[in-house]
Amino acid sequence: FRRMLLQTLALLQLPLAAVSLAVSTAAATDPRHAPLLSWLERWGTELGPVTLGKSSVGAGYGAFASRDVTEGELLFSVPSTACVGLYDACGDADVGEALARLVVKGQGGATVALAGLLAKEWLCAGESGPRGPYLAMLPWDAAWPPEAEQEQEHCLWWSEAQVDALEGSPAYSDAVGIRDEVALAAKVIKSLIGASVRRVYKERGEPPWAVWRADDDIERAVRGAFVSILTRSFTQEDGGDEEKRLVPLLDMLQHAAEPNVRHVQVSDGAAEGGGGAEGGGGDGEAEG
Repeated sequence: FRRMLLQTLALLQLPLAAVSLAVSTAAATDPRHAPLLSWLERWGTELGPVTLGKSSVGAGYGAFASRDVTEGELLFSVPSTACVGLYDACGDADVGEALARLVVKGQGGATVALAGLLAKEWLCAGESGPRGPYLAMLPWDAAWPPEAEQEQEHCLWWSEAQVDALEGSPAYSDAVGIRDEVALAAKVIKSLIGASVRRVYKERGEPPWAVWRADDDIERAVRGAFVSILTRSFTQEDGGDEEKRLVPLLDMLQHAAEPNVRHVQVSDGAAEGGGGAEGGGGDGEAEG
């Protein structure tokens, strides 16, 4: 598979006039994000005046400017090697070929393949895996990460009673449709990664009943993976091809309807981009 050399840049666009930011509301990054930032630095991420903390414009976490910034100033640059996308799924040593065959079968296969990779890596390696610090910050269920205040909400985690309460509204058919599609995807993914997950469970000494319940774990992990893909992913284009990818840090800049950031990708490794949009939340939070 070709090596993707794209970089994703998040550029905060504020007017050139001095803007007072409430930096004190997020003066230091929440310590729970330290492993993520250390991991990103090891991958070559360039981190500018940014801190991570409780969002002030939406649920969960957000990114904040740690000082006054100017229009077009670079907030961070994330190399493509730190992102998670279809090429990672198809290149997996254990199940990559099976996921690749799934992709070529038709529309929707790429998303299912990406969900399969995320679920496999999380169940097999968790926080200690190659992408563990990033995966650990994703909302795998309504209660994860522990004490993270991520407040993620999604119909994939609802009870049947909660879904039925929507009956008669346009949202009902949407919720039922998404849940049915993900349930079908989970069945397919279990057939593709189940053997790998059970093997790892046995290798690390999990009790027999845990191995027997591997399919239940996969089903839950697939739901969590779909929640992340549906709410956090970005579509990247390269040479006419599109790839849905998860981009660390950038996925924290999606909390507002009126953005004050823009992101660009470059193919030559250079950091390119600039101002031009109006913006600037007075509380200093970057909104995308």
